[in-house]
Amino acid sequence: MKYFISKKLNNNVILVKDECEREFIFTGNGIGYDVQCDQEFTDFNHIVKRFILSEEKNKKGFQQILFEVDHKLIAIVEEEITFIIEQMKIELNESIHVTLADHIAFALKRHEEGLDFSNPANDDLKFLYRDEYKYASHLIHRINDEYKVDLPEDEIGIVALHIHAALKGEKIEYSRLRQSMIEKIINDIYEAFDIENDRNSLNHQRFLIHVRYAVERILTNQKIENDLGNYIKHRYRDVYQKMKSIMHQVASEYDVEINDSEICYLIIHLTRISKIAK
Repeated sequence: MKYFISKKLNNNVILVKDECEREFIFTGNGIGYDVQCDQEFTDFNHIVKRFILSEEKNKKGFQQILFEVDHKLIAIVEEEITFIIEQMKIELNESIHVTLADHIAFALKRHEEGLDFSNPANDDLKFLYRDEYKYASHLIHRINDEYKVDLPEDEIGIVALHIHAALKGEKIEYSRLRQSMIEKIINDIYEAFDIENDRNSLNHQRFLIHVRYAVERILTNQKIENDLGNYIKHRYRDVYQKMKSIMHQVASEYDVEINDSEICYLIIHLTRISKIAK
């Protein structure tokens, strides 16, 4: 199969088409050096990764990104995607080639207009998705260096969500929904029970993990059995009523079903980190 160069993004990232007019993204050290559009690509020994967007919506999305976004930025994102895959030894969902460049471009535009994004969940994302956060941090710091800007640390958590979604084959909308629901539950519980919201404390991190598991089950309609349900309702009667009210509001806002077993599950772990009803 022969490949012909359709666009050079930088010296390490090029777009090529094969004889069937399928478009690929090739990355590799120096593969774009001294090349011209329409010439045949032959430097296969230096390719690190080759990507093809197979879903129609991603093909169209990537073409729109090429039209709207600085090619230097697209190339940086593609190099970082390659770096993540090589380091983690795992493939990413193809949608990241569209969503990540689009997000960074929008973040740069907001920054230029003085509208930096505030992300109260950043510390939680850093804890929940440590590897993703590490690679997201690498990307944001590189963007800051290349564009001489100072995107805030809060952007790192959002980029980590994009990476996590691609790792799990999720839509970024689902990842954001899940995180929003996690934050809603934690913030409402902490406020209702007057618990200090110290995002870096061990107690918070313990509770965060259990809320994450609960939210994942709720969103995927998985049911758990809790043999301690009746005991918890009796032993922590007031706590149960308050927690039930909180989770009813969450269920209504997110249009999900939350059963008593999940409420009791959260009470068990809440009592481990709080002095309520002790």
